[in-house]
Amino acid sequence: MQPHFLFKQEPLVFYTSLEKKQSVYQFKISTVEDAASLSRYAAGLFPKPSEARAGLYELLLNAIEHGCYGIGAENKARMIENKNWYVEIARRQDMPENKNKSVDVVISQRKEGIYAIITDPGGGFDYKPWQDPAKIKEALHRPVGRGLARCKTEFFQRMSYNPQGNKIAAMQFLQEVKPLF
Repeated sequence: MQPHFLFKQEPLVFYTSLEKKQSVYQFKISTVEDAASLSRYAAGLFPKPSEARAGLYELLLNAIEHGCYGIGAENKARMIENKNWYVEIARRQDMPENKNKSVDVVISQRKEGIYAIITDPGGGFDYKPWQDPAKIKEALHRPVGRGLARCKTEFFQRMSYNPQGNKIAAMQFLQEVKPLF
């Protein structure tokens, strides 16, 4: 059954495989507004929609800011401090070199969980420090990095990156995994 679309565009691809027991939705986004809209729409596909909505927005926003518009963490921190983040996002969105950049988003429903796979056109980032629980805990209290830290601690049960750091897979289990002991 194909869902009713609240997002301004239908998926580029939608298919269901009964033998693989999965459904796949593919999208392309290029603006902060697209990120907000798609996160609202796609959250309903996840077992914990409110967490998925917040987490997807954070991951999509990172892909737009860093991957499409080339905003580094230090620069973003300065923009937040100077209260000109949105103005700068709008300026970069209108730059000719950014007009054709987009983020690829795949939402895949499999028997074990729902995955969001987000790929941006940027050079990626060093995700290895984000494997350290101490760094994640520290980032929860900073203006930059807090979204990614919350994704790892609150919104998704599993996250992984490609070696380049410009592709992330975030997953929520369909059923809670209970500890054995």
